Amino acid sequence: MCRAVLAAGGDALGVATLDEGIELRQFGIGAPIIVVAGVYAEQLDQFLAHSLTPVIYDLNGLTELEAAVA
Repeated sequence: MCRAVLAAGGDALGVATLDEGIELRQFGIGAPIIVVAGVYAEQLDQFLAHSLTPVIYDLNGLTELEAAVA
């Protein structure tokens, strides 16, 4: 399904969970992937390793993400 969306002109994908985003990366999807479930501090390394974009729901999450990428 994802390949069809991208072939039809989609430029990014959205998934519910981190695991779904990682699975798409493992299948070779290189487009931006947004994870709408948010991010927990213990997941930050996986988000960065797989180039996934988390939805941030609070200032604390933003602060943790900023510190991880600095």
